[in-house]
Amino acid sequence: MNTTDIVNVINAAMRAKCDGLNCRIRGLAKAVFVMDSEETGFPAIVTADNDRYVFIDDDYIFGTYHRLNAKTYSHDFKSGYGDSSKTICTFDMSIVGWGFIKHLSAEALEALIISCIPKKDYQVVKTDFDAKRVSQGELSGIPYFIPEDAFLFRLNYTVKVPVKNECIELDEIFNQ
Repeated sequence: MNTTDIVNVINAAMRAKCDGLNCRIRGLAKAVFVMDSEETGFPAIVTADNDRYVFIDDDYIFGTYHRLNAKTYSHDFKSGYGDSSKTICTFDMSIVGWGFIKHLSAEALEALIISCIPKKDYQVVKTDFDAKRVSQGELSGIPYFIPEDAFLFRLNYTVKVPVKNECIELDEIFNQ
């Protein structure tokens, strides 16, 4: 399982529950920095054909996107004789949610997202509802005002998956 698989599992569940709603459920966002600036950046979904899609869009009642914050590798040592250890990869991820309060509350969107996160191997860690802090973390060097009729939050979650301990072929690494 990789980052794309993790995002796809959650997004598929969200799309199924939100069928018919005018919402924007996005994939994995990357930090995109403004040319000639090392300090000004924003999250964007960058497609294979280099199109970029960004942040809050008032054409939709709410939206989400994911961020990969970190990956940690550790060993899970079994107790007893003959048991082997296995390598575990812990993905530290976030889902950023935004929306307009005339349609739903931040807590309602958080509950929807949590209901779409599989219970096995996934764990919700914390939700930060401080829109100012979240926007400062997401929008580097860009002063952004969250309108009073909108909300923004970040839900942090982790996913633990075993790592294959075998050789990986190059075609598994590179996009074909």
